[in-house]
Amino acid sequence: MAYDRVIFPLLVCVLCFASYCAPCSMDVGQTLDLSQFAGKWYFIAGTSTNLSLSSCGWFLVKETTSTDFVIRFRGHRHKSNIPVVSNIVGKVDGNNIVTYWRRLRSRRKLGPFYHVIISVKYDTAVGMLVCTETKRYMENKLAMIWSRERSLPLPILEELKSKLGAYVNQEIRMADHDNC
Repeated sequence: MAYDRVIFPLLVCVLCFASYCAPCSMDVGQTLDLSQFAGKWYFIAGTSTNLSLSSCGWFLVKETTSTDFVIRFRGHRHKSNIPVVSNIVGKVDGNNIVTYWRRLRSRRKLGPFYHVIISVKYDTAVGMLVCTETKRYMENKLAMIWSRERSLPLPILEELKSKLGAYVNQEIRMADHDNC
């Protein structure tokens, strides 16, 4: 009986933590203002993904309606220096942000990807988590840091890495913008 009094509350706490504090829970995200988010962003750092292995990565965000947007990603594969281009379509409903990716000349649509904005300063940088329900495309979650400039001051970068590091247990690696 005493065993049940300890295990059951512990189980409830674990389940609550898993459902409410999940990495891509909308409860931890900030609302995204599309009009301020629109424009050019550079991919500065992220957890291990194809993007973090690319160089000279940047995103051009265009607001198409008050809730819809498109993004064009351009970069180069790090090892082979082959250009990579992807088109992204997304929808925002408060802090609920969903995107679908498609590589240029591909019919295959990837997604849905759920974005959670952990920190945003529209004129400087954004730190976000990106999650998917399937491991087919990538890890279930990744972290990304975007900047309006090709680099970020170290204090801002370290602050964003620290905030995102609370949700991912992978190294947040720097992207290469040296020879762009």
